Amino acid sequence: MKEQYRELLDDVHLSEKAVKEIEKKGEQLRRERKRVYGGSKVFKAAACFLVILVLGSSAAGAAVHYSRMNSKDDSRVNGRVENDIADIVINTTEPKAKEDTTKDNGKSAFYDVKLSYVPEGYRQDKEDLFLYRHTKENKFFSVILYHLKTKYQTVRAAEKLKKFKSSLGQGYYGGKEKGEGKSYFAILVFKDSNYMVYIDGSNMPLKEVKKIAQGSSLVEVAKKKDIQASFIEWTKERQEEVNNFRKIQFQYSH
Repeated sequence: MKEQYRELLDDVHLSEKAVKEIEKKGEQLRRERKRVYGGSKVFKAAACFLVILVLGSSAAGAAVHYSRMNSKDDSRVNGRVENDIADIVINTTEPKAKEDTTKDNGKSAFYDVKLSYVPEGYRQDKEDLFLYRHTKENKFFSVILYHLKTKYQTVRAAEKLKKFKSSLGQGYYGGKEKGEGKSYFAILVFKDSNYMVYIDGSNMPLKEVKKIAQGSSLVEVAKKKDIQASFIEWTKERQEEVNNFRKIQFQYSH
């Protein structure tokens, strides 16, 4: 299983330094779970990878709760908060405009995220280009671009969840203060498209995280390797992995 999630790390082109740090945190979490629950319920390091990368979350605690989604709600963007857990569902759509399939010359098109707003004091990491760090304080945010091949469902720790709009789409922003600092997020779903950008911020104001997402847009790039955002193809298989992971975590937390 560890090899499986090493492939996931490669998919979002993290630096080797970042990979080792995630593996280190995952191993610490695994040892703690083993101490609490015993050998029969070992929390694998791979689960930590799944939380941080697939769920787009900077904190492992974001997915320790499991909540069933309302499958009858057919709206494109849906979300609710219950017991400080936000349930979020993004449905796919049939693109009305030329989107991600092919360019005019028949070759596959690739997209990246363009940020029109970056808060003062933040600089893009030289190795992990999807990550922006504050130059003086322990604050950072990451930019994750999802291409939805199937419905996206996730949960996040959040005291509140609010809708917002931009000229290019709509989404949610929210989060909560927990642990050693604040962790906020914003999701912008681009209209007439199956792309969405996920801004995950740590120790920074919620309004700033929202503003980053509101100013986000899609820009075409020549090759997949030119994508600077952490790029994730959201497939049925990946959604099933997340659902199974949540079920396991729900059992551990009760």
